[in-house]
Parts: sequence; C-alpha cells; structure tokens
Amino acid sequence: MKKHQYRITVDYLADNSGNLVEVLPLVFEAPNHDNLFELLEKVKQTHPDISEQDLSRFLIGLKLFGEVILENRHNPFFARFSPMMKEIMMTLKGGK
Repeated sequence: MKKHQYRITVDYLADNSGNLVEVLPLVFEAPNHDNLFELLEKVKQTHPDISEQDLSRFLIGLKLFGEVILENRHNPFFARFSPMMKEIMMTLKGGK
C-alpha cells in the first residue's frame, strides 16, 4: 500500500520547571495510510468545541500510534492493541 510520507519533528523547549532546554530535536519519518491534514480538517469540522491544538495533538499522536500497530499487527505486543485501535478510529472517523 502506498502511504503518505511525513516528517515529525519534536523540539524540547523547556523542562517541567520551565527551564529552557537545548538539545537537538527528535526527527523521524512517519508514513501513514491517511492524509493527516484532510483528516484533521474533517475532525475539526465535526468537533468545533475542541481547540485546534488539542485536536492536532490527539489526532497526530493517535495516528502515529495506530500506524505502528497496523504495520506490526503480527507482533504479539502490538496485536493486543488492534481491537481497541479499530474502535477508536471508527469513532474518530464518524463510524460510531
């Protein structure tokens, strides 16, 4: 299956005491079968009561998590999450 290609960058800005942190960002490739930008727009339209930042954080985290589960579905560790992930995604995409 051809996938959309994304690059995720995580910048560590400050520790839990508010001190600035200077470390190299964490950068990795994250292919996904969904267009994350289109999906985010759809979810924003159906849930206007939730902030865009919260929806973005939730959706991107969930989709990164879900794609790893899907790609590793034959691994016993990841396979345990598959039924829950399917239910969450159906709810997110409006199937429930």
